Amino acid sequence: MFINLSLDLDLQNSENQIRMYDVPPANSKPYQSGEWVGSTELGGSCNFKSVNVTPHCNGTHTECIGHIVNDKIFLPDILKYPVFFSLLITIPFHIFQHSNDFIIKENYQPKLENGDKVLIKKDIEETLKLYFSEFKNQKIEGLIIRTVPNDLSKKNRDYNLNPAPFFTNDAISFITDWGFKHLIVDIPSLDKAFDEGYLSNHHIFWNQKLKNYSLENSAFMDKTITELVFIPEEVQDGFYETFIGFPNWREEAVPSSVWIKK
Repeated sequence: MFINLSLDLDLQNSENQIRMYDVPPANSKPYQSGEWVGSTELGGSCNFKSVNVTPHCNGTHTECIGHIVNDKIFLPDILKYPVFFSLLITIPFHIFQHSNDFIIKENYQPKLENGDKVLIKKDIEETLKLYFSEFKNQKIEGLIIRTVPNDLSKKNRDYNLNPAPFFTNDAISFITDWGFKHLIVDIPSLDKAFDEGYLSNHHIFWNQKLKNYSLENSAFMDKTITELVFIPEEVQDGFYETFIGFPNWREEAVPSSVWIKK
């Protein structure tokens, strides 16, 4: 049986949606043309709605390298076969303090600040070691990361008031070195929300130099990032067949749904 990890997007109730930056909630409204309105409740002959959504902020979404370069690169051209095997792991975040460098000896660009919630290489490395022998027997293309604590508030959290954890550069470099092609996370972004425009983790994952917006020959074109999933507590860490569903929109990021099955 497949398990859906995607956040429900209630287009009728903005209070139950994720909030990020100043992006308005996704919504659907009856289309109106003159006196005709696309709502049976309002006297129309059928329900006929327009949907407004900003994929990066309104819920589960999958993005490609087109997110960080000038070149017109679209997700449907990158993720042509959206079925692969993944490893699901669970890790905590750490609160960065300059006096805590005995715990967090990892880097980020721009520099980490006191109070930053960071996901670190050390935790990922120690967790992946538990599954190292099994990697020899399977082709694992995806890494799914659940962060703890993992309460239901993740489904409609206001990340402007409660900033999300993000990865250190060391953590994303380590994930990239392991060869994962598809990274699936339960946070809004691999990077800090306000990072001076660096998106350093995205650039590392796609092997694209910082502040260079022209696609490089060495860039990893076939890799994807999926953000804002929700992984229920009852789903155990381990290997899963994974399917990413998405509309065939010619965009660098599109709303998506993630399904896993043992």
